[in-house]
Amino acid sequence: MEKVSVIVPMYNVEKYVRRCLESLLTQTYPLIEIIAISDASPDKSAAIAYEMAADVNIFVGGGKSLKVKVLESNVGLGSVRDIGVEMASGKYVMFVDSDDYVHPQIVETCVNAMEKDNCQLAQVGYVRTSAFIVDFQPIVQPRYEIVEGLRIEECCDHISCAKLYLTDLIKKHGLKMIYRSFEDTAFTRSYSLLCEKAVIIHEGMYFYYASPNSITANISAEKVCQSILRANDVIEIYKQHGLEQKAEVYRIASQKVLLRNLLRIPKGDNLELMDDITVHPDTRQIIKLFNNHRYLFCLYGCFKLGLKFSIKHILKTIGLMK
Repeated sequence: MEKVSVIVPMYNVEKYVRRCLESLLTQTYPLIEIIAISDASPDKSAAIAYEMAADVNIFVGGGKSLKVKVLESNVGLGSVRDIGVEMASGKYVMFVDSDDYVHPQIVETCVNAMEKDNCQLAQVGYVRTSAFIVDFQPIVQPRYEIVEGLRIEECCDHISCAKLYLTDLIKKHGLKMIYRSFEDTAFTRSYSLLCEKAVIIHEGMYFYYASPNSITANISAEKVCQSILRANDVIEIYKQHGLEQKAEVYRIASQKVLLRNLLRIPKGDNLELMDDITVHPDTRQIIKLFNNHRYLFCLYGCFKLGLKFSIKHILKTIGLMK
């Protein structure tokens, strides 16, 4: 039986981290190394993790362990995950965000599926929920399909969670997340293109928790800049693999995402993109229009994104829709 390392970054999650770690400590798979890393979090997240780590040998035992590391300075989500990978001693590695939780069979299901068909990647269903916890139902015969070659990249989403990876494949190719925002897109694209075979498990086993009382914040100009840079990274990855057509399709799709994000930026904020950053001329034209002619940009953006989006955007703008 092979060990699985699970990386859990922590930052201001004292309300949720216990739930997350409990969902990992109660996994049906017996050989799990949980690595909880506090990104210089100012709250009690690390203290809760330390408390749970002390109880693991008493109440859990067996092949499960919980290691806690506290960083002295805040480095961002991507870099925390990279640190976790360096610490990982398992053959497999999984990323779980500390405000989310997972089905008790997620690790066992992923490992069994990967080993049965000699796969380099497993992906499970990603469920968005406002329920603090759900009533998990046992999965007797998980539904899944095997995909190979370029179909892997087409079938896998850009989210780094809800997947099981080979640790050595990540380390061998020096794959990193690094960034604070949109950190997983380039990572998942790079990894999926390195795989010969992957298993897509059609069962909702990863639960992304969205608080029912939370209000989605306006996206910042800085985050939009980061999204542009990360889109460029993905385009370059496609080109390096000789996938020019896919790179162009992704560029067009990312421009629609850019339009949506720009329409969410608060009035008065401009987007400053450095001159030495290489982006498509269309992207620079969009940003120029956004900065200099906001009302014309809104009309252009709504026209390009279609009637349904335009109606929603207008209703949100005048306060009739959240």
